[in-house]
Amino acid sequence: MITKNCLNCGKIFHVEPYRSYRKFCDRYCASNWKYDNKLKLSQDDLRYIACAIDTEGSISLGRSSKAKTHHINFAPHIDIVNTNYKWLTYIAQLLGQNRRKIEVRDRGMGQRIIYSLYIPTTLARNLIPQILPFIIIKRQQAKILLKYWELRKSRGKGLKTTYGKRELKLAEKMREINMRKYGGKFGGVVNKP
Repeated sequence: MITKNCLNCGKIFHVEPYRSYRKFCDRYCASNWKYDNKLKLSQDDLRYIACAIDTEGSISLGRSSKAKTHHINFAPHIDIVNTNYKWLTYIAQLLGQNRRKIEVRDRGMGQRIIYSLYIPTTLARNLIPQILPFIIIKRQQAKILLKYWELRKSRGKGLKTTYGKRELKLAEKMREINMRKYGGKFGGVVNKP
């Protein structure tokens, strides 16, 4: 048996060696975990999560608009996609999330089922600064996301719905980086015959 402290309530609990990934004493503590606290993950866990986001994940600023008000909204979006459900469950448990955060996508036509783990913005705000030293491929997107959050925070609560020029530029830069691999008009990669 391994002795651990619950990240939420601090209570000491015992786990079997094959369940050493557990961070909380029970499901109640796991579901009531407040993301305002910094995640207390080991360096190896942070490297593992950074590798998962680098290789199987995406970091973006999703753009949406409301038809009635014509207001544009940007929402940070971080997810990890894979065909192995057990692997995504392990990462969800490292992050203190439950399995309900894993979405199933059936592509049809005999193709394998894809599982997607969405990382909520409140968790990502604390996770990204911790894994930034370990991210290699998506480091630029992570830095843009951190700058975006800093700008949004500095604007104050009264201006949460309005976007300044700097925020719009960061969103456009994020879009350019993410479209680069498709050779689109934002990517700078031109398909020449």
